[in-house]
Amino acid sequence: MTGPEPEPPTATIGGTAARSRAGRRGYWIPGIIALTVLVVMALALGAGDLFHPAPAVLSGAEVEQQLALGIQAQGGYARPPVVHCPGPQPVARGHTFACTLDGPKGPVGIRVVEIDARGQLRWSSANG
Repeated sequence: MTGPEPEPPTATIGGTAARSRAGRRGYWIPGIIALTVLVVMALALGAGDLFHPAPAVLSGAEVEQQLALGIQAQGGYARPPVVHCPGPQPVARGHTFACTLDGPKGPVGIRVVEIDARGQLRWSSANG
């Protein structure tokens, strides 16, 4: 037969018995290291998504596509219309240029205005 299990070692401090604190501190240091590594990774990977520079030039083909899809959505058409825009345009707030829409009765002028320095556009029919 075996007797009762022995007590873990204790140290006497000032006449009182104290258990070793090593067992209670065992998870703090690895936890702090893991948290530090995760914070550094989040800052390194996440901070890269915060800066998206604006384009310096608007592509004519991209503007054509954007206008065609906008006209299709606004008019409720099944297919986007054919739009023609000039070549690359500089990105500048207030910059205005003209595109044309191939309409059933001939070309229709579209006035395009850049509303900010990030390439956002507002467009309207040149006729009204």
